[in-house]
Amino acid sequence: MGRLARLPKFWMALAALAGLLLGHALPVAISTPLRWLGLVPLLAGLALLIAAAQRMRRAGTTVMPDRAVSHLVTGGAFSLSRNPIYLGDTLILTGLFLCSGSATGLLLVPVFVWLISHYFIPKEEAALRVAFGADFNTYAHRVRRWL
Repeated sequence: MGRLARLPKFWMALAALAGLLLGHALPVAISTPLRWLGLVPLLAGLALLIAAAQRMRRAGTTVMPDRAVSHLVTGGAFSLSRNPIYLGDTLILTGLFLCSGSATGLLLVPVFVWLISHYFIPKEEAALRVAFGADFNTYAHRVRRWL
């Protein structure tokens, strides 16, 4: 698999593009107020993603999912979700599709969540178990994967 395909942001960008194209090809009307409400998940997702990335950087560990982490981050957004960056990505996609009026694009949000949940997260959590052992197991037992 190519380097880009190993990065979740590649799949997020692909889902965004496909959803916008799908929304254009198969338009389903979204009312203007609902389109404006799309800003809520979009901005919440951005805030969550930025907060989680900053927490990881302050801990001195990488935000790149294909690199080995040096610290187990459990504070901030990570105390609510083991995957706040992926949760942020999902909120951003949802908000993007609502704001753009791409109701059919919303169909790709669960596909993105499935892909992340079945391909990326298990590999990342396996690496965390190897690196942090019982500390990660305790954390995983205490904090849910998504919310």
